[in-house]
Amino acid sequence: MFGLRSSAKRFTLLLLEEEEEYVADFVASCAWPTAVQGNVQQVKCMPGSLRLCSKSVFFEPDDVRVPIVRIPFLFVQQLEGINLSTLSLATTQVVKMKANTADAPYVIQRGAPTHWQFNLTYATVDQFLVMAHEQLAASRLPYADRKEALQAGARQRAAEAVFDNSRLVEFTEQIQYDAPAVQQTPLVQEGGRLVVTDRRLYFQPLHNVAGGNPVRTHPLAAVAAIAHRNSSLRPIGLELFFIEAEGGPQWGAPSAFFAFLNTVEASRAGKVMLAQPCLGGALPGGRSAAAAAGSILEAGGSWLGKVKAGWQGGRISNLDYLLYCNLAAGRSFNDLTQWPVFPWVLADYNSTVLDLNNPASFRDLSKPIGALNNQRLESYRFRFREMPRDEGADPPFLYGTHYSCPGYVMYWLVRAAPAHLLRLQNGRFDVADRLFYSIPRSWESVTSNPADVKELIPEFFLSNGSFLVNNDSLPLGCRQNGKSVDAVELPRWANSPQDFIAKHRAALESPFVSANLHHWLDLIFGHKQKGKAAEEADNVFHHLTYEGAVDIESMTNKQHRAALESQINEFGQCPRQLFKEPHPPRSACPPPPDPATLLPSLTTSANSTAGTALSLALLTTILTATASEQPQTSASAEEIELLHELDVLHEDSRAALSSASSSSSGIILEADTATSSPPGQARGLPDRLRNWSGRMGGSLTAMVDNLTKGEGAGPSSSGFVSPRTLSASTAPIAHSLKGLFQRQQTPPVPLRTGGELTSGRKSLHQHPASGAMSTSVSGSSDPDLTQRVHSHSQATTSTGTAAKPTAHSKTTATANDSKDLQAALQQMLISRQQAAAAGPSTTEDQTGRSAPSSSQKPWGANLTQRLKGKADVVASQQGAASAVALAVANGEPTAYFVGHNATLKIHTLSTKAQVRSAKLGSLPLTSLALLHQPGEASEGHPTVLAGSYDNQVYAYSVEFGRQLGKWQPHDDSVSGLQLMHEDRLATASWDCSIKLWQLAEGRQPWSSSSVTVRPQQELADAESGIWALAAPETAGGLVLGGTEEGMVMAWDLRMSSPAWQVQASSEYIGGLCLTPDEQQVLVAAGNGDLSLMDLRKKADKVSHVSCGSPLLCCQSDGETVAAGAQDGQIFLWEFRQQINQLTSRSSSSASSAVQPMLCGPNAACNSLVLEWLPTTQSTHECLHVVSTYENGSVLHRKGQ
Repeated sequence: MFGLRSSAKRFTLLLLEEEEEYVADFVASCAWPTAVQGNVQQVKCMPGSLRLCSKSVFFEPDDVRVPIVRIPFLFVQQLEGINLSTLSLATTQVVKMKANTADAPYVIQRGAPTHWQFNLTYATVDQFLVMAHEQLAASRLPYADRKEALQAGARQRAAEAVFDNSRLVEFTEQIQYDAPAVQQTPLVQEGGRLVVTDRRLYFQPLHNVAGGNPVRTHPLAAVAAIAHRNSSLRPIGLELFFIEAEGGPQWGAPSAFFAFLNTVEASRAGKVMLAQPCLGGALPGGRSAAAAAGSILEAGGSWLGKVKAGWQGGRISNLDYLLYCNLAAGRSFNDLTQWPVFPWVLADYNSTVLDLNNPASFRDLSKPIGALNNQRLESYRFRFREMPRDEGADPPFLYGTHYSCPGYVMYWLVRAAPAHLLRLQNGRFDVADRLFYSIPRSWESVTSNPADVKELIPEFFLSNGSFLVNNDSLPLGCRQNGKSVDAVELPRWANSPQDFIAKHRAALESPFVSANLHHWLDLIFGHKQKGKAAEEADNVFHHLTYEGAVDIESMTNKQHRAALESQINEFGQCPRQLFKEPHPPRSACPPPPDPATLLPSLTTSANSTAGTALSLALLTTILTATASEQPQTSASAEEIELLHELDVLHEDSRAALSSASSSSSGIILEADTATSSPPGQARGLPDRLRNWSGRMGGSLTAMVDNLTKGEGAGPSSSGFVSPRTLSASTAPIAHSLKGLFQRQQTPPVPLRTGGELTSGRKSLHQHPASGAMSTSVSGSSDPDLTQRVHSHSQATTSTGTAAKPTAHSKTTATANDSKDLQAALQQMLISRQQAAAAGPSTTEDQTGRSAPSSSQKPWGANLTQRLKGKADVVASQQGAASAVALAVANGEPTAYFVGHNATLKIHTLSTKAQVRSAKLGSLPLTSLALLHQPGEASEGHPTVLAGSYDNQVYAYSVEFGRQLGKWQPHDDSVSGLQLMHEDRLATASWDCSIKLWQLAEGRQPWSSSSVTVRPQQELADAESGIWALAAPETAGGLVLGGTEEGMVMAWDLRMSSPAWQVQASSEYIGGLCLTPDEQQVLVAAGNGDLSLMDLRKKADKVSHVSCGSPLLCCQSDGETVAAGAQDGQIFLWEFRQQINQLTSRSSSSASSAVQPMLCGPNAACNSLVLEWLPTTQSTHECLHVVSTYENGSVLHRKGQ
């Protein structure tokens, strides 16, 4: 795991970029430029260290208050010597980090070149420049060539390194092995020389970055085990496990992981170590014991069968067995790409009492995470079927993401290891809504989010819970609802982090999990991991995540090899397959461990040893458990039968489960009387399997009470019902786990906290547990239909998701239903014929789409006074209201809005009556567009297009009251929709792209259910997610995108790459709006600035004002711009008048031109629309202003 620092040094290899190598360091002093903030004492000659790396130069001041500076070679404009000891460097970008030693988001300063001077204390300038110019030249090469050049340089430095024999502890030692190797720790690969003598192991890093002893060493007598491991899916690694020894220097960590140049070298190093007579001398069995321990950890010989039998017989706990399977399959606490994986075992995170007697409290372990929600699974299966099977094509897969990868591990451990997350996120914490802030919400995400299939990690069962607490007050930002991210929100049945860990561990050891854990083992480590069985079990991942999928060593294409290595290391790796046949079930279930020995570290400090000591503790448990082949106690026949019947795939259990429902989308017209279960929840079982409590002991309850005693928690029995216990176990292994991580403070992260383009990628904090499917039918002529919909809604509301319609339900609609549908179709045909006979109306163009005349009509002067007064509440819903659009339907001004409850709602503005409410999906909706299709009656409702967190765009017909279809335009959440000229739609996404889609009749993407839909044009090359979109309504205009990092990018549709891009803000771009002539654009930014940019001059800034609050959206009529802010205000800026005044030199200050208009609750204004619409049954127009808010409010103002 993550060890403690041995010194106060700020610089670590975690500050380097991915694939960056450390080259050399120099004692130096720096003349800090005045244009760069950070020199708090204004020191003219600042002492420190100049560190040369393969992609950048670092300067680390000795004064810890001053940040470390990183200067990337890509932005260096000048690097030359001034004299023998002084060099000059000019750069347009500086990255500042670790000020006051804090693990804070990096501060990036861009702009005009800054000039730096460094004076080398001992070396000459030529010594530095020769190495620096080599790295500078390599940085200008294409990616594959650059990577090859940097790797070649690293190999050369490693080959030239020589072990310092003076570092041998005893001068009589004989060197048996000496070769280059790389020591791997989480996210860090440190090259050096590995030396084995007849008495000790040594590792000499190429650079003594941390200071102190330049060589790490450990006596071979205290090496407890040596296990072969994979590195990047190649068998080139060795992991060594240490015990403490008396006398002499020691390693200082429980284990070390080394990667070698190739398989031959890794094998040779292992054989040399095993051949040394003193190996394992401190163990009771000496060298033979160390060799046996290595064999156990590699599942060698008969050990796998012995351990499996020990678990079946109840001599090894579920936790011990899971940990063993992980280690035997090559997982390691030294490698984030292969971190041990543990299952979600519970499905109840909302009850006040955790009832372990109730099977519905548990997750269905017979299915992978991605298959727990049938609605989501069907979308995976559809994509799987549609993937090409041509020769040379990649094998098809169900899940594009994995259940375990570095990003997911650090998602869980952000509070414990913030520096590692900064490394993964390029110097930033993630957006607050994407951080781990709630266990219930994380479970909700993995059972509904199409891009989230992650499992858990051992820390959820083994640690003291400190990774759930923000002990160091890390400022992790604020979510969209205004709440700060601090300690993790626990389930209601947990009183404290320690209480949660104890109850979670109790659930893992419960009879239900014992009866079903072998199914999960089949999926992760067993026969359902690969091949036909995996496909039948819906357990197919990308082929590059499997061991042996590609032979990287034989690849000659440098670019292809570099891409594959990056994908393997970043996107997850499956463990080595351990079992080729179905895993047998458990035949006995041990009682809970003794509260006096279970997890004593729950009440200890988190600043002790690293968690890899678990591996050694596990060896003792396994050796003890496998010494006897008989169960410690025998189970009664009744107890064995109960354990058998708890198996969710047992034949009797399946019969009992047959009435259970699963999740679905859409409206089910027939009443469903069966009680539905939330996705992933184990279904109901016979009553006799639920009535255990009358005969069970209180050992698990006592365990929880003892573990939480003294922690300020109330009696755990109020939040926990323990199950019956069946058999016995041996001592647990967890006593060896103490502290996990080192933590340091970090400053706040700038983020977006609301807006039509929500900042929380896939965040589900607003998603109500009951809101997976609810629909109201307004004005239905069929009371039976309304009653059926209402009945189904009630049946699904309590479960968090809807029941999936069976094939029968799709074909057995009642006669009344058929008549209603026929009548609706007939009425639609009549309306279309009437519209065609009448020709285009005055408010429509020849395509049938609404002309922009009313929306482009100027709003007029004195808008604040005209709209003054109390706003009317159109609606107030659960969860944020994200986007709104207006139209005239059936003579009524009508508002269409969507939000985080995944529901489209339609209300008239005159009476505020609800016209329709329809559930479109299961995840939050983000954006909205209204489409009048050719042939539709002009007075009717338009077709509604809605973008979603689930990467889909839904098309909904208000007239028919049903979904027309959906399609997946992007690989991440859809952040914006906008109609364009020539029947096109622009979609924007957090996947850093904008795509254009053809909407001509017969070519709508949502109607192509059997073929893969491709965009008409794709606009990519953005370096971060697109949060704002502005598309032209006329031919020849520019498509604009605003990014998460404050860039405004413009694409000319005649070109594939961006025409230009400018850094418009230091924060996100919340809104973009083209003026009616499409020659200028208004930009609303997260730093509170409203800017007017001229598109004819490559976005020259014409004028700007500051609103003092982060902005989330904007709209303009060409004279005035309205912008919604995070504090709930709507700001009005009459920019055209101000520019005219500036031109005539009669203007006052710029800030006076901004007029705040308090509009609604103290919640973020996510979207707004201002539009002239006729009043009810009248040709007189009023200006309607509708705004949506983070608290779910939708407000309406009206002015003349």
